[in-house]
Amino acid sequence: MTVGNFGCGTQLMQNAENYDKHPIKKVVDQLDMDVFPYPFPTNHFSSLVCRHTIEHLNSNPYDVMKELHRVTQQDGDVIIELPIFGNLVSHQRFLHSRNYMNPICARVSTKDHNYISNLFEVTHFKKTQRCSIKKIMWKLKTRFLTWVDSFLYDGYEWTLKVKK
Repeated sequence: MTVGNFGCGTQLMQNAENYDKHPIKKVVDQLDMDVFPYPFPTNHFSSLVCRHTIEHLNSNPYDVMKELHRVTQQDGDVIIELPIFGNLVSHQRFLHSRNYMNPICARVSTKDHNYISNLFEVTHFKKTQRCSIKKIMWKLKTRFLTWVDSFLYDGYEWTLKVKK
């Protein structure tokens, strides 16, 4: 059972292969998710985790999802976590890809939904990690155009079951 943790930064997972574009720890391997194909054989991972990662990529999100599908085994889970797209301040173009939400969030076009549903089945969806009062106060102080959800939660998480 091989688990991949893509774009891990400093959030390492035990018993997983941890990858990041700019590894800052010796136990993390280098992986640029904007370069295709990924250096793994087909069906290499039993599951993949991408927490707050794909919104930083410059690649077409469909290509990223297709590659995540390729390297994950049939019926394997791909866990994607994205920040709540709630305000214009924290989601500027220089920090996040402008179209990263389209392929997997609920607010998608029919074309987007059909593309993803041919590769994955959404088996779980949740809002992630309630924010601390300190973080809520910071958000109140620094954000002007924010949805209520972004005050209470850090993001959304999807668990996608791979179809082959």
